[in-house]
Amino acid sequence: MKKPLSLIGFLVVLSLSATQTHARQPCTDPIPEIFPRVSTSVVLITAVSIDPFKVSNRFTPSMGSGFIISPEGLILTNSHVVFGRRAIAVTLDDQTTLPAMPVGADPILDMALIRLVNPPKGLPAATLGDSDLIRVGEPSGIPSAWNKPSHGG
Repeated sequence: MKKPLSLIGFLVVLSLSATQTHARQPCTDPIPEIFPRVSTSVVLITAVSIDPFKVSNRFTPSMGSGFIISPEGLILTNSHVVFGRRAIAVTLDDQTTLPAMPVGADPILDMALIRLVNPPKGLPAATLGDSDLIRVGEPSGIPSAWNKPSHGG
């Protein structure tokens, strides 16, 4: 059984990695071709915070998505998913669940970096685009079909 892929997580990975083969040109690859290249780098993140001052309901779970950005186990996610949590677990595409530790977080920008504890070899890392190569007015590597109005709109 495959884990459900967060639409936002997929769109973030898609927008960041779509420029990997066309650094100075917008990506024209159709989504069905892009999806298999990047979907394996998307992960499910579960975390728990503990309130030691409560007698009941001491544990608060959170869940979100992220994506692997290095084969060494670095994962980019949202700060609200992992910031201040006591335990973080990451479920990979193959359903393996591994513990992770926070590296850093910016709650204002809602971005965080976590690292897998003892990451397995061969993690499928998404390739990030180079924002310095994007010019004002470019669609950030999103296929041009996405910029067209949908039917009835």
